[in-house]
Amino acid sequence: MSSSSVPEPIDLVVGTAVFLDDKTLSVDEKKIQAKFFVLATGAKPMELPIEGMEHVITSDEFLELSELPPSILFIGGGFISFEFAHFAARLGSANQRSVILEVTHRPLGTFDAEMVELLAAVLFTYPQFAMVGKTEEGINQEVQTYRKSFAKNLSWPTYQRVGLKDAAYKMLIDTKNQILGAHLLSDHAAGMINTIKQAMLHQTTVDELFRQTIVSPYPTRESDLSYMLKPLLTD
Repeated sequence: MSSSSVPEPIDLVVGTAVFLDDKTLSVDEKKIQAKFFVLATGAKPMELPIEGMEHVITSDEFLELSELPPSILFIGGGFISFEFAHFAARLGSANQRSVILEVTHRPLGTFDAEMVELLAAVLFTYPQFAMVGKTEEGINQEVQTYRKSFAKNLSWPTYQRVGLKDAAYKMLIDTKNQILGAHLLSDHAAGMINTIKQAMLHQTTVDELFRQTIVSPYPTRESDLSYMLKPLLTD
């Protein structure tokens, strides 16, 4: 490796930052210039106006627990609650019980309602749940013409060989035969959703994507995309 390819060391500057212009940042009177700045301020848990908050711990404190209690109530039905409920279900005792408390009519409000219902029926994020693009509810609000392919409790050979029964998918297609949204419940949803995301970015039609995935190594999850796309083919 040449010396020119060695990255420059990163300086840590602690202090109060103020932008002087679009290319200059001042930190306690020290000026830092760059073409781009990334503001990664992080986040903190919301303080809830309810009695007994002194007994509630944050997600950071949850990870520091030396042992899991027999029952846990997770406040808020977002994806972090589902992730931590999954941790408890997988790592706790056989009698461990987790409950997710959500103030709205359903958890994971930005995700597809039908897929969330399948996820919430004793699964706790195993298999993985992934989505890209629009939900069916969002499309309906736009009064947009679309087609869909949907199936649950999949009995495909790739799932049968590993004994996975609780898998599902939903594909939403527009009038140009391009993908509007995809929702996957699978043991490898994270890998498959990336393939679909790339197809959406390149405006690949369903027919083109089907021809690409039909030569995927079998029995990988990527090869399962051909099952999902086949009902939507136009030629």
